Amino acid sequence: MKIGIVHDIHDPEAFLERGEPMLSPENIPENVQVRQFCPAEDGSVATCVWEAESVAEVSEVVDTTLDDASTQTYFTISEEGGFSVP
Repeated sequence: MKIGIVHDIHDPEAFLERGEPMLSPENIPENVQVRQFCPAEDGSVATCVWEAESVAEVSEVVDTTLDDASTQTYFTISEEGGFSVP
């Protein structure tokens, strides 16, 4: 399933520093994959899309890694109602 995250960023520098290793597949569990990362220009918020079997799998990786640099809101993406443009 695809999982969306909205990050409310409290410390932009720490957020980027802690989050960067998650962009490399060797640093996260094999069954959890990041697909997209979209930060705001001012560093206050970001969204991302992950693939995993559950929200819990993604939140375990993301919340543990980012710690107090941000607060996350997770949601399951509706693949029937959504679209992307290449």
